[in-house]
Amino acid sequence: KKQPEHWLEYFVTFKGEEFRGPDRPGLLQNIGNAVQQDFNWGKGLTGLLIDQVGPTSDLWESVIKGWKAAKLSGEQWGYILSILDDDRLVAEHSQSISDLLQHGGEKEEKGIPVRLLDKGDSLAQKVWATLEGQIDTEPNDWLGRAFSHPGGKLAMFWIHALSRTRKETEQEEGELIQPYKERFETIISGTNEAAILGRVILSSQLGFLFAVDQEWAKKNIIPLLDWDRDAQQARQAWDGWLSWGSLSEPLLGELIPLFKKSFRHISSDLKEQRRRFVEWVVVISLFWIDNPLGNEWMHDFLKFSMAQDRIDFASQVGS
Repeated sequence: KKQPEHWLEYFVTFKGEEFRGPDRPGLLQNIGNAVQQDFNWGKGLTGLLIDQVGPTSDLWESVIKGWKAAKLSGEQWGYILSILDDDRLVAEHSQSISDLLQHGGEKEEKGIPVRLLDKGDSLAQKVWATLEGQIDTEPNDWLGRAFSHPGGKLAMFWIHALSRTRKETEQEEGELIQPYKERFETIISGTNEAAILGRVILSSQLGFLFAVDQEWAKKNIIPLLDWDRDAQQARQAWDGWLSWGSLSEPLLGELIPLFKKSFRHISSDLKEQRRRFVEWVVVISLFWIDNPLGNEWMHDFLKFSMAQDRIDFASQVGS
């Protein structure tokens, strides 16, 4: 019930008890809850924080998390996208802002309105420009790593924004629309960690992107799965596609040769996803190829697979 100006000094200076008393994380959680429950209260707090030069970074984190959990109107989203469009906030809070954008872009109800997606895109571009650094250790789960990184979250925001824009404007398949074509091509051509993880996300969404613009997907996404082109990039792309990928008959025609190339990588580069890979081999063999025993498809799979892969294959055929 007390307005934020009453609390500001306390919020900024409170450190908490040293032993089992109220602590700062508890305070920050309560601030986030208040922002979620009362938008105007949170708006009043951000109006005070934007002028602060002191250590208020964790307070902004609480506010942004509160907004993510709240049910927001279009007018409220407009305010949020405007106040976060600040170079200092973007630099300090790339993780939480990208998380908010992904969440807001995905929700059709109480998410970022389609008419405000251009403002969301502007903010996303600012966040993307701050992302630097390279991957120091290779994860076992590339898609999981992408989901937890701002680069992957922004890629998902642009995917959701494209989907919702096409649905609302009733666009038919044929050509990838701007600005999303430009954003995706920036991800594909990038070399930093954000771009690498963004490509994992795009690979996981190959089925959707291929349905939207076949020629663009053939030129830009499908080559990411080609081991002869770049083995490390292919490993990352296959991890994304095997986790979330979907097939259509036109897409299968493009992927069959790349699947065959992948057979020799089952025991090495694809070992973390080998069961999922074998599941797809079974599905393709039973439902998509007219005569899997009459060509090199099954022969090559059996040649390069290990005993456990064949056991998994037989089990899946049985299912």
